[in-house]
Amino acid sequence: MGKLTIQRKEDAGRAILKLDGRLDTNTSLDLQEALDKEWETPHDITLDFESLSYMSSAGLRVILSTQKKATAQNTDFRLVNVSEPVLEVLDVVGFLEFIQVD
Repeated sequence: MGKLTIQRKEDAGRAILKLDGRLDTNTSLDLQEALDKEWETPHDITLDFESLSYMSSAGLRVILSTQKKATAQNTDFRLVNVSEPVLEVLDVVGFLEFIQVD
């Protein structure tokens, strides 16, 4: 079973959630719950994937729903420190066309 640790910090009003571990069926709900808390007061959100080792389709669904919510609330959502394998997945599914990756 995968494990995911989420560390939160704030920088100039932007929430930065650093993910460590696997974003899969077993852990995607943890990320969704953390993001739901962030939306209680809409602000810009960054997901830091530097220590993310794996992302499944369940993780992609969370990313997609977060992007939709950010667009609806006119806030900025982006991914940073994305590894090549995860970047390839995002590209194949077409997410790079509408999600900011730095």
